[in-house]
Amino acid sequence: MAGYIKVYRDMANHPLWLEEQFTRGQAWMDLLFRAAFKDSFFYVRGNKVGVLRGQCAMSQSHMSLAV
Repeated sequence: MAGYIKVYRDMANHPLWLEEQFTRGQAWMDLLFRAAFKDSFFYVRGNKVGVLRGQCAMSQSHMSLAV
């Protein structure tokens, strides 16, 4: 299969998505859900950090705690 489909980020909050044990596929989709859809920025200890479209601005330890 080739091509793409649109998936709403709200899908991550749907009961069917959260119903079973977390899978590698869900981890992959969570990364896609958390990726920036446009260039932006945030501050860490007063330092401005740029985030480009498609980047995920979270540490691995923060991602492991995010639910």
